[in-house]
Amino acid sequence: QQYPERFLVFCALNAADPNKFPKMLNCLDRGASGLKLYNGHSYYYQPDFPLNEKTMKEIYLYASSKSIPLIFHVNLHNYKEEFESVLREFPKMKVVCPHYCLYTTRLSELSALLDKYSNLYLDISFGAPEFAKDGFQRISDNQKIFRDFFTTYSSRLLFSTDIGATGYEGKDYQILAKVFQSYKDFLAKDGFSFPL
Repeated sequence: QQYPERFLVFCALNAADPNKFPKMLNCLDRGASGLKLYNGHSYYYQPDFPLNEKTMKEIYLYASSKSIPLIFHVNLHNYKEEFESVLREFPKMKVVCPHYCLYTTRLSELSALLDKYSNLYLDISFGAPEFAKDGFQRISDNQKIFRDFFTTYSSRLLFSTDIGATGYEGKDYQILAKVFQSYKDFLAKDGFSFPL
């Protein structure tokens, strides 16, 4: 509330919650700018609520009609077919898939998805430090392929670090500043290092 020009709030929804639609409306009425869904995340996937489950379609339809963006955690290795069915059915819904949809090991397939679905965006974060180390190493080992990918899809990639400040050791301001700088450096410089 103090810094509306600097922060946007997104509401997280639980696919299994029978009250998810009114909760979404309440959250949006209170000023949220978008939605965050974890039902495509490997840890939170619920087989009774696949990504294209009918009660979720009500959410997708509303988001599409009101131009409400979704940050949609999806592991494409596990849920690609369900995810594609959502993108196909709701082509006007803006979907941001964090961590390259966990598909940097299949960059040509990820490129094909971006070519096929103009409503799909990615963020460039890798998530937890162990995933970031592997991801940055993958980019370092395949620089030309990733440079071409970033050039081709520059308007569909969002800057992100997926790291937040907490009271835990290793999440202080100095570490956050180093992580932010690492993500910026890997985009802009010939060399970079990841501090975690």
